Amino acid sequence: MAKLEAFDEREILETFNRAKQIPLDTNNAPMIGRKTIGAQLYSDRFSENVLVDVFLAVVERYPCFINEDSAALKWSARGYRSLLQLLIESFLALVSPNRKRKSRNKNQKNTKPPVELSISERHRIAKAMLPVDLAPEGRTWSYISFALSLSDFVTNFITDLKDAIDHGCISFSALVFFMHDRRFSHELNDPTLLSIAAFLGPLRATTVEAFVQHRTKEFRQKCRDSLLEVERSSMSQEEWRNRLSNYPRVTNEDPPKINPIPFPTFRLYATNLIKDLKGEASRNDQIHAGWAHAVIKKVAKQFYEDNTVKEEHLDEVIWTVLAQRPYMKVFVVKLLTQKYNDASMAEKWKQFACSYSRRSKIRTGTETQLNPLSPNPSFLSIPESVASISFVDNIERLSSIEELLEDCALTDYPVIGLDAEWSSYTSTTSATILQLATRRDIFIVDIDAISQRRLKVFFDRLFGNENLRKIGYQFGEDLVQLRSAVPKCLSLYRPRNLICIDALAQILYRKSANCHDVNLEGILHSQGKISSDESDETSRIQDADSSSNLDEDVEMTKENGNAEARDEEPNSLPKGLSALCKMLLGHPLDKTEQCSVWDRRPLRDLQIRYAALDAYSMLMLYDKCTEWAKRLNLDINKLCEEQDPINVSVPLFCEED
Repeated sequence: MAKLEAFDEREILETFNRAKQIPLDTNNAPMIGRKTIGAQLYSDRFSENVLVDVFLAVVERYPCFINEDSAALKWSARGYRSLLQLLIESFLALVSPNRKRKSRNKNQKNTKPPVELSISERHRIAKAMLPVDLAPEGRTWSYISFALSLSDFVTNFITDLKDAIDHGCISFSALVFFMHDRRFSHELNDPTLLSIAAFLGPLRATTVEAFVQHRTKEFRQKCRDSLLEVERSSMSQEEWRNRLSNYPRVTNEDPPKINPIPFPTFRLYATNLIKDLKGEASRNDQIHAGWAHAVIKKVAKQFYEDNTVKEEHLDEVIWTVLAQRPYMKVFVVKLLTQKYNDASMAEKWKQFACSYSRRSKIRTGTETQLNPLSPNPSFLSIPESVASISFVDNIERLSSIEELLEDCALTDYPVIGLDAEWSSYTSTTSATILQLATRRDIFIVDIDAISQRRLKVFFDRLFGNENLRKIGYQFGEDLVQLRSAVPKCLSLYRPRNLICIDALAQILYRKSANCHDVNLEGILHSQGKISSDESDETSRIQDADSSSNLDEDVEMTKENGNAEARDEEPNSLPKGLSALCKMLLGHPLDKTEQCSVWDRRPLRDLQIRYAALDAYSMLMLYDKCTEWAKRLNLDINKLCEEQDPINVSVPLFCEED
C-alpha cells in the first residue's frame, strides 16, 4: 500500500482508532511491541517526510479526541497509563537508537533507528512535548530524552525550556523531569521554580533535593524561602489566590495551556511536601496492591514450582501482606487451592487474622531452627573463628558496640564489615537492620527498636570516624535506606573512610591483567583467568521491539541525567557480591534470604545467618584484596585512600545545613 504524502483530520482520527484497537493479552498488556505498534500507527501509513507533522498533529488533537470518546479516555494497558502514552512511546520507538547487546567489538555503534530524524526535527518534537500533560511519575519523559537524544542540542533546547516556563506553557511532568536532569537543572537558576511546580502538581521532596544539590548556600536559602512561601500559601484559599497572582507564568496563556491544581489538592500536596522535606511526614507503609498480588504469586511459584525457597519464607510473605491488606485472603486461598492444590495451606491462611499493628510479629511455626554460625554446605560460611552473633535492640547494647568500635579503630586492624537490609513489602522503604562485623564478633543493630535521636549519635560516631575503615559492597543504596531511617544524620551523607570492596577488587583485577609474571594462585578461583580482551556477558538487553524494555532503553544511555549507564569494562570481575565471593573466596553466597521480610521480629535463624555473613564477607574479601595487593607490590591503604569519597548534598531543611 502506498504511503500517504499528506494527511487530514480523517487520518488523524484513524490513528486514534487504530491505537484503541491494539490487541491486549489476558494480562492487559499489548500483544505486540512498541516498534510494531509505531509502524502500524505511523511509518507503514505515512511517508517519512510527513511523519513528524502527523505525530505532532496526533498529540495536539488528542485532548479533543478523548473529550468525544469516553472509551479512549478510560483506555489503559499494562505499561501504559493512557492512550496518549501509547501514541507517544510507539512513535518514539521508531526514532530511538537501537541498543544492541554488548560485543567484544568496542567500536560497535548503535544501529540506525527505523526512522532517522534530523536534529531540527528532534528539537521540534521535544519543544512541542513541553506542554503535554503526562503522568508525573511515569517514564515517558525519560524515554523522550533518550529517543530524541536531547544531549545533541542541549544549549538550544535550554532556551525553549526557559521560554516555556516564562510563558506558562510547560507541563508539571516536563518541569519536574528537567529539575531532576543534571544537564538541564543547573541551567535553571530560578529558585521560584519550586513554587511554580508546587502550584502545578504533586511536587516531591526527591525532586526538590535533586534540584538544590550542589548549589551555593545562597541559592539553597532562596529555595527554602520559596518553599516556605508555598507553605504559607497552603494556609488559606485567599492566601493561595494572592500567591498565585504573583506568578503570572503559571497562567500566562489566554486561555491557559497549563492550569494550576485546585486549592484543596494544592493544600494536601504542599502540606505533605513540607513535612517530608523537614523529616516530619507520617508514612503510610501499606504495600501497594499490585505489588502485593505480584509478590505472593512470585514467592508461591518459587516454593511450589522452583523449590528455591522454604515454606517459612512463603509464610512470612503471606503474613505481612495479609496483615496489611486483609481482603487479599480470598486471592491467597484461591491461588493455593486452584493453582497449587494445597488445601491444608489454604485452610491455614483462610483462618488467619492479624492486625496491621502486629504485621511484623510473625509466628508461623515453620521456621528452621539452627545455629546461625553453623556452616552452610556448598556456600560461603562464617569462619569458626567468629565467636558470636549479637542482636542489638536497646541503648545499652548499642553503647557497648560504640566502645568496641572505638577500641577497634586503635588496633592494628581497624577494619569492620558493613551491610544493611530493608523490607520490600512496604510502600516506602528504609533500613531496618544494620550489620557490623569485626574479626571475632558480628552485630545486628535493630534500627526499628532504637530511637532516631540515639541512632543519629551512633551513626555519627561510626561513619564519622576517619580511623575506622568501613568495608561495604556498593554501599550507596544502603546509605539511602539508612538516611530514610535517620534523615538528619550528616555522617550518612558524607561518610568517612567508607570503602567499596567491589571497586577495590576491580582495580586489583585490572592491574593484574598487566602483570602476567605475578603468581595469583589462591587469589582467584573458578573463572579467575585474566585476559586482556575479556568481556562481561552477564548483561542482556532485550530486543528493541519488546514492549517491556523501555526501562532498559533508558538505562542503557546517559541521556537520563539521573541514571547514567555503567558499562562493563573489558577487564572486570563479574557483577554481584555472590559472584565476587565465588571468584575470590571459592564459594558463592546463599542468596535465598535476600528478599525475605526484614522488618519482622524476631528474625528467623536463616535470616540471621544470611545477614551476618553479608557483613562478615566484607572482611574476608578485604583480607583477600590485601594479600592480592601485596603480590602486586601495591599498598592496600593507598588504594583505599584513592577511592572517591561519598559526598551527597544534605537535605534542604536539615538543621545543620
